[in-house]
Amino acid sequence: MVDFNNIVLITSVINPVEKPLSYTKTRSVYTKDERFEQTKKTIRSLDLISDKLVILIEGSNIESSKEIYLKNNVNLYKNLFYDKKKYKIIKSKYKLLGEVAQTLEAVEFIKSLDVKFNNFFKITGRYHLTENFEIDRFNNDKFIVKKIDNDINNVITSLYKVPYKYFEDYFNFLKEVKNNSKKHSLGIEKNFANFLIRENHLEKDYIDHLGIFSIISVNNDKFEA
Repeated sequence: MVDFNNIVLITSVINPVEKPLSYTKTRSVYTKDERFEQTKKTIRSLDLISDKLVILIEGSNIESSKEIYLKNNVNLYKNLFYDKKKYKIIKSKYKLLGEVAQTLEAVEFIKSLDVKFNNFFKITGRYHLTENFEIDRFNNDKFIVKKIDNDINNVITSLYKVPYKYFEDYFNFLKEVKNNSKKHSLGIEKNFANFLIRENHLEKDYIDHLGIFSIISVNNDKFEA
C-alpha cells in the first residue's frame, strides 16, 4: 500500500545571485518576477500528474508575498535561503552543487517521513510539463531519463523519474556527488548519466520524449524535450 503514487520535487531559484557560474557569466536573463511567473506555470502544469505530493525547495531571497503563494500551492515548501551554510552552496559557481543541495534536502525529508510511493519526479523550476507528457511512460520500476543529443553519457535533468525501489541508490548518488569535489565541474547531467551506466543493477529506460518545456535561464533558449 502506497501513501502517494507520485512525489514531485521542484528545485527553484527565483532570485539568483549576480555571480558567474563556472561556464557562463550570466546566471539568468530573466528578472525575479519573470522567474516567479514561470515557476507558477511549473506548479500548474503538475495537474498532469495525479495522486501526488508536491515539494518545492527554494534557494533564494524572495518577497513574503511570493513565499505565501508557493506555500499555498504545493504540499511542502522550504527555502534554503534561511540556512546560511546551504545558501552558500547554492550561490556556488558550480550549478550542480545547488541542485544537489536542494534535492538532498527533499530526499532526506522524504526518508524521515518513511512514506511509500511508486515514482519520484524531479522537475526544474520554471520549466513546465506539456500536453505531450504521458504519465504511462513513467509508471514502472525503472529510472526514466532522456539522453542529450542521443549521448548515453549525458542526460537531461530538468525532468526525470526515480522508482521507489532505487530511491536509496539515488540518495547515495547525491551524497557521493556532493562530497567528491572532482565531480563538481562535470555537471549534474553527466554525473547522473555516469551513475546510471556504472550501477549495472539499476533498470533504466531512455525515452525519446519527456514532455517538458525548457526555458534556459542563461541564454533564453526555449525548447521541448
